[in-house]
Amino acid sequence: MTYLFTNNQEIKNDVGNPIPVTGTLILGEDAGELFGLNNHATAVHRGWVMDDTMRPVISIRLNPATTTSATQMKIVEYEVGNNNANQSTIMYEWYEGDLTISGAAIPSWSAVHDTAATQYRVYQDQYSSNQGNTFTIPSGTVLRHSGIIIGKNTSGDGIDKPLTGGNTGKTWTLCMKRLDNATELDVWFAFTFKELT
Repeated sequence: MTYLFTNNQEIKNDVGNPIPVTGTLILGEDAGELFGLNNHATAVHRGWVMDDTMRPVISIRLNPATTTSATQMKIVEYEVGNNNANQSTIMYEWYEGDLTISGAAIPSWSAVHDTAATQYRVYQDQYSSNQGNTFTIPSGTVLRHSGIIIGKNTSGDGIDKPLTGGNTGKTWTLCMKRLDNATELDVWFAFTFKELT
């Protein structure tokens, strides 16, 4: 969506005073194709089961074999929700770079869509006798974003920094843990990605 303001439009500052417009101002958004991803079909009536240990949930990257360092993708929006009727507190963290992951077998990368360069992998949760995964943070990997979900969900959250592709591209990993107690809790997630052109 693009907005066009010309000389005959009045623009005001934050206290309501007019700002003179001497040219044309065009505001727009990044061009590219949108793709979505969620975990609603993983198991009937069950989300990704978390506990009170910070664990990797999902990693996202651009396929290094089909992209270059000029290829970019943004997480436009994501939502995380749970089924605990406004009773829980969850901490989530986004890391950029590789994490050192241990525990359950690390899954293979999957494509978001057959025409997309964006790839993901969902780590084993804590359901039933599942082992789950833990991680350590190696040098060069940084915490880029974090938040708290109190109650049912967080929505409309996004990450402005785009991922780049190619052999030097980075990976984003979402990690979560329950803070208020140790009882296992189901969470569902939904993502909207934009591969920039």
